Amino acid sequence: MNTNWLLLPQAIIKRYGFVANCEIDPDGRSGRLFDWSHPTLPEPTQAELEQLLLDYEGTAIDRLKADRKREVDQLREQYEFSTFEWNGEVWQSDRDSTTRISGAVLVAQMGYWQGTWKTADNQEIELDSSQIVALGLTLFAHVSKVHTDCQNHKKAIDSLESIEAVAAYDLSAGWG
Repeated sequence: MNTNWLLLPQAIIKRYGFVANCEIDPDGRSGRLFDWSHPTLPEPTQAELEQLLLDYEGTAIDRLKADRKREVDQLREQYEFSTFEWNGEVWQSDRDSTTRISGAVLVAQMGYWQGTWKTADNQEIELDSSQIVALGLTLFAHVSKVHTDCQNHKKAIDSLESIEAVAAYDLSAGWG
């Protein structure tokens, strides 16, 4: 049995609503009750404790996975609405810039575009219609890649089988 006995006190509190004295090996691989002082509930057997831990770990790992996925969503938002590179320059991809680029692409496709666009460091760059469309397509590719990376992280988190693995999963890798 691959149970984390360090969670036994929390599992007992959740199930029985009181604190029991537990003896747990420092490595968390084994443990036992040594003082069950509940006035009305019978002391659980070792097998019942093991099942209690399995049930508790199942809900604990699900909560942790949900928390880590929320962190992934926050990172997705951060990466999506920051910057992207095109044609040797860095361009903004915040919400306002995305809206403006989309509008400029429509104007360019209708044949009415002429002008400049500011890079993330405020340089004015002259762009023709085909370039503004290419900028928009690159923005679309950037957003799509970030969303794909987000889904890949969530799938990886779902595949993990221990609380320790979920907690240790590196969310910073694999973006972009």
